[in-house]
Amino acid sequence: MNISFDRHRAQLRCETILNCQTLDQWNVADFKNLQLNKSQASLLSSELREDAKDLYFKGLLSLFEALKSIEAKLFSWATVKFYYSLYYFLRCTMAVNGVALIRQKSLYYLKALDGESPVTKGGKKYSSDHSGTINFFKDLFSSDILLSQDIDTINAYDWIMNKREQVNYRERHFNEPNHSEFWGLIAEQINKGNLERILKEYILDKFVLCFQEEHAILAIPIKRALLTKERLDAENIDIGLIGERQKILLDLLPIKIPELVQLTIS
Repeated sequence: MNISFDRHRAQLRCETILNCQTLDQWNVADFKNLQLNKSQASLLSSELREDAKDLYFKGLLSLFEALKSIEAKLFSWATVKFYYSLYYFLRCTMAVNGVALIRQKSLYYLKALDGESPVTKGGKKYSSDHSGTINFFKDLFSSDILLSQDIDTINAYDWIMNKREQVNYRERHFNEPNHSEFWGLIAEQINKGNLERILKEYILDKFVLCFQEEHAILAIPIKRALLTKERLDAENIDIGLIGERQKILLDLLPIKIPELVQLTIS
């Protein structure tokens, strides 16, 4: 049975360039030897701008669902949701900057520029969508401010991915009504009714708290969301979150802090 679903426009654009109807029809050699011409690069760039909107919505929905979860003191699944928000925001940022991630058995990146060809690096850390996204992002955007410092010798994005894997796979059960150790200080503040205060602290943080282990699980996704929205605005990309889509997001947001509300507005 053939299952039809909407895939990323950039992926479909590459299939169109190669005259393929499905991923199964791809010739790996043809794809590796692909060199974009000016027209193809322009079309891919347009597709990436549209993909960025969808990726941003995924990231924002994941972020606000996670905030709703920690308000309810459900920290395990919130950890997973915060990680996914980060993953989608990174992919969105890459798309805004004209970099497509294309799946052809392995994961490739392709810059939407005249004369560019797909690039892959092989190896386990570049092969999966998740580790590949983070590692390509680190390679291509090393000046990103959230890569400027480590957390306990690990960069911020890998640190959160490790915490997601800890909760999802390495711990034998979810810890509710308790929480994993890295939630300690934040959970204590939430139990005291200080969620709004710490969210405001992380929004205003001058990239200090977000590199401290006791703050990072919440501070990093907040900062990544703000940075991603800034990039979308700089490129004049209308995120298109109106009507029901915007309402869904705002209904999830536990505290209507202006800077978080602004994330839903073009």
